[in-house]
This record gives sequence, structure tokens and C-alpha cells, in this order.
Amino acid sequence: TDHDTVRGSESLFEEAKRAGMLSMLGCEITTNGFGECIHVLAFDFDPENKDMKALMKRGSQRQTTRSEILFREGLKRGSLRSGVTWEEVVSAFPDNDYLCNTQAFDILLKKGIYRPEERREYWPSNFGYDPPLSRELDKSLPPFADTDEAISIIRRAGGVPMIAHPHGFIKYADDILKMGVLGFETHHPELDGDDIE
Repeated sequence: TDHDTVRGSESLFEEAKRAGMLSMLGCEITTNGFGECIHVLAFDFDPENKDMKALMKRGSQRQTTRSEILFREGLKRGSLRSGVTWEEVVSAFPDNDYLCNTQAFDILLKKGIYRPEERREYWPSNFGYDPPLSRELDKSLPPFADTDEAISIIRRAGGVPMIAHPHGFIKYADDILKMGVLGFETHHPELDGDDIE
């Protein structure tokens, strides 16, 4: 499930068919709920549904704008090593609707500016959710869809909504179920034994 896009689904279906595997359309929708960022997995929906298209576009455009601003500011501050421009990141991924720190890091790796083991240092200081600029952007950029709105759109598009990596969201489980969600992801590196239980 890519975030806020299904641009890779045709390739997935072709490769799965060639390998004799079953496949299913999926997307991870970024939403706002209970004052937090909640990712809602959407499975097996109609990708041509106009409300789903608008929902994905809203999320992917916001995230790409956020990533571009944080990338450029990281270069200015010097917390992000120079040697790659945002335009290079965009041109390296012409088929992506959604660009974030992952695509930028891929290009920085290819150019030898960072090593794979430096990702832990690279992400929080430049793209994490806690730095002041990131918090400012979360207030100034157009918001992601509300969690209940996204769940409703997914269901109307014939899809199955589930909550991704619900670490810290267990306290909202009853309210989320009332919104119409049909499941919770139970296996993810962020989840501990208590979360899974």
C-alpha cells in the first residue's frame, strides 16, 4: 500500500499475474483524527471513484508540498547534506504522485551523500514531525482529511477501511469502530506485544 496513491497498482497486478499470485488494490490514506495523524488502509476499492481520487490527491499533494519545504529548509540550515536539489528528486520519480523523505534519501544514497545506516540521523532532523518547522507546516498547509470522512469515502467506494500500525491509538478503538472501520493492522515494527493483544 503506497501512501495516498495507487499509481503503482497496474505494475503490481501485471507482476502478480505473471508470478501466478493473487493481488488486491490497496492504499494508505493519511488522515487527521483525535488531534493525531492516523493512517487508514483502504483495500479493494474502486480506484475510479471520484471521491477516492480526490481523497488520494489531497493527501499526496499535501505530503509532497511538505516534503519539498522541509527538504529545501534542511539544505538552508545545513542539517541536510547538500549535493542534490529537489528538482533532481522530482525528476528521478516521474511516475510518483507522492514524494517524501524516502525518495529524497534514495537519491542522496545513490550519489553517495549518505550511507544507509545514516537514515536514523537524516529523518528526524529534517522530516520528523517534532521539529518546529514541521509543526508550523502542519498548521499552515491544507489539512489531511478527517479520519471519519476518509473511512466513509472508502466504504462508499466499495472498499475495506482498516487502521494502519495503531500504536498509541488503542484508546480510540471504540470510537474508530463506530466510524465504520473494519479492522486494525496487527503486525508492524511499531507495535509491541500489548498493542497486538
